[in-house]
Amino acid sequence: MDLRRRIRFFGVALMLCWSLFVLYPNPLDLGVSVYRLFDPPIEPYHEKLEKFVNNSKGGHLEDPETFVRSNLPYRYDWEVYGMPWYFPTVEEVLLKSKGDCKAQSLLIASLLELQGAPYRFFASPTHIWVDYEGKKARKNENSEVALVVFGEEDLGLKRPDINWRNTLNTLKEAFWDHMPKKKKTSLVGGIVAGFLFIGFPGIIKDSSIKEME
Repeated sequence: MDLRRRIRFFGVALMLCWSLFVLYPNPLDLGVSVYRLFDPPIEPYHEKLEKFVNNSKGGHLEDPETFVRSNLPYRYDWEVYGMPWYFPTVEEVLLKSKGDCKAQSLLIASLLELQGAPYRFFASPTHIWVDYEGKKARKNENSEVALVVFGEEDLGLKRPDINWRNTLNTLKEAFWDHMPKKKKTSLVGGIVAGFLFIGFPGIIKDSSIKEME
């Protein structure tokens, strides 16, 4: 590999590593989250889950989804965990007392399992939800938009019917619009520096490159 390619390769690697570090100061958080996506850490008998139910609306548990949505304010991961995408545990959700669709689905599934009711997880490119008997229909929660379905005994990939404009707008809102300003500055600064580094060999004259080699 000649010097130009080495410089460009190093520039790309540096840009990717910097972006990962800005988004995930602890990269293990991303790996753990991906693992939990396919094996959700459901805890139906968690002590704090019982307290959460008893302390919410006088302990009256209506439909699990309605109950969780009413008592767990929706907040993006940037606002709760300081990361663009994070799959929490039941302990973390109840400690923060807020969360996005992953947090809400985790509590819904835990409550359903506590009741012995069957359920399945569905995931689209922008959303995660739990399907069960008696669930209220929602526009963005149907099998046609699901990319992955998994439950106690099944796991599979599907070919979803995706509205790309809505999908991109949703991703922009979650990952960019709610990103802290300091994170945006660091991320953009690192990417710009990386592109300048990648383009550096093109600025140097061929004769100079040969001398350096």
